[in-house]
Amino acid sequence: MNPDIARRFRRLGTLTIFAVYFVILVGGIVRASGAGMGCLTGLPVLDS
Repeated sequence: MNPDIARRFRRLGTLTIFAVYFVILVGGIVRASGAGMGCLTGLPVLDS
């Protein structure tokens, strides 16, 4: 494999790992703070 391509692939993998951990961290903060509970009764249902 070309060393330049290998370096790009490794950088992409590292960035992906950090992005996933960031999303998990933010999700945990939202869950712990209760901010995700904006709709207590769920989505509105339209009568047909």
